[in-house]
Amino acid sequence: MESTIETGACFCGAIAAEMQGDPFWICFDHDDDCRRAIGSPLTIWIGYRPDQFRLTRGQPREFSKTRASSAASARNAAPRSPIATRD
Repeated sequence: MESTIETGACFCGAIAAEMQGDPFWICFDHDDDCRRAIGSPLTIWIGYRPDQFRLTRGQPREFSKTRASSAASARNAAPRSPIATRD
C-alpha cells in the first residue's frame, strides 16, 4: 500500500511543505487566539507528527504568544501569512 503525500504552501509561496501519511488529528477551532491569528471566524487545523512533515522551500519565522488560556503556543509564519502552531 502506498503512503499518501500531501503538499502545501503559504499564500505568498515563500514556504512549502510535504506531509506523508494520514494526519493524526483534524480539528475545527474558533477560540479568540486562533481567530486573531488566522483572521477568520473558524480555523481548521490538521496535525501531522514531526517525522511526517518536511519543509521543501523556505524557513518560517517562529514567535511565541501566551494564549488567553495561559498556555504558551509557538506560532510559525511565512513573510506574509501564518502557517502553523505548535503547542
